[in-house]
Amino acid sequence: MKTMRKIFLFLFVFLFFCVARGQNKIQADVTIQQLINKKVLTINKQIFYQTNGKLVTRILEPEEIFTITNALGEVSCYMPKENTAWTTVAPSQSSKNEILAIFSSNSRYDLGLSDLGFVLESQKKDSTRIVKTYIPKTKHKEISKIIMVYQDDKPIYCGYYNKENRENKKIYYQNYLSLPKFFLPQNITEISITNNNDTIIRRQIFSNIKYDKEAGSEYFNFQIPESATKTEGIKLE
Repeated sequence: MKTMRKIFLFLFVFLFFCVARGQNKIQADVTIQQLINKKVLTINKQIFYQTNGKLVTRILEPEEIFTITNALGEVSCYMPKENTAWTTVAPSQSSKNEILAIFSSNSRYDLGLSDLGFVLESQKKDSTRIVKTYIPKTKHKEISKIIMVYQDDKPIYCGYYNKENRENKKIYYQNYLSLPKFFLPQNITEISITNNNDTIIRRQIFSNIKYDKEAGSEYFNFQIPESATKTEGIKLE
């Protein structure tokens, strides 16, 4: 009888722990600025992520749009102005690829590269920094290698190299916010070189970051209204 009580107690504690983990929440305001052909596009949005995989994004500008995404890449989009909605499935849009998801999990140590099919080829220490080189497990149609630079165990730079072994994308991670169980770069700058040698600069600025108990927005539970008109989904890949 005592053995059975221990088993039930263990199962109760285990299930409680799993549920508690699934309730971890992070929210943030994000401003995205993208420079293309000397024109700046600005997007303001709010993101609400739960470690059970649910991600709600509320775009505020240039137009209010809601998206709900999960770890499988199932995407639902709602446009309040038109009261229309559509759904699609795109593994590349998985909530696991969201910055908040990456930095709130073990993926933060390699920015999710292992999940994307990359393996560590080499690493070396350069002054106070560690430089790691990742290569694809199998031949990649676009990337030959990725070089990551760490400082204080946090990634501060990521360089992507194309098939010709030329660096065509640079990402800088700056101004880290550090909490007891969570850290996040509040500024991410991405510089990409297109096949036409055009330069695209994209900057993400995170603010008003709230974690766990402080994250109490109603949008974590957002659902598309039943009155929304369903339209044909957009193919994302």
